Amino acid sequence: MIILSETAIAGKINRIIRETGLRELGQLEQDLVFGNAGAKDVINFLRTKQTETPENKLRLLMIYASVYPEKFVGDRGLKLMQLARLSREDMKVVNNMQLIGGSSDDKKTTGSFSLKFNTQKTKQATRKDRSNEEETWQLSRFYPMVEVRIIL
Repeated sequence: MIILSETAIAGKINRIIRETGLRELGQLEQDLVFGNAGAKDVINFLRTKQTETPENKLRLLMIYASVYPEKFVGDRGLKLMQLARLSREDMKVVNNMQLIGGSSDDKKTTGSFSLKFNTQKTKQATRKDRSNEEETWQLSRFYPMVEVRIIL
């Protein structure tokens, strides 16, 4: 009885994800974070998905602004937010996210002292690719090696 209801719930969730296009959006968001997507992909998504919810567009642009803050220099960010038809309040949120994401590499320090701490490159976390997993894990590309060691 419990298994049947869990299966029914999972089926409903998958149907909603399919109908609302969340799988495609989630894939684009993940590709942005991992550096496999860029401005062209975001622009193409916003042009082809005009009926996407404002919340989803906002989340996508927040991710884009935090990963690529230099792409919001000048009026490029404004044009992108206008394409997404974001409200003024949502535009402020995206701009704030861009500021949190960091400043452009083009900026140079004017003084003799730089406030850069931890200038060594940080090592990325060890992770294992989920290439042979079923569709359930499609949007979870990697899982920590600690989990692999525990399972094995």
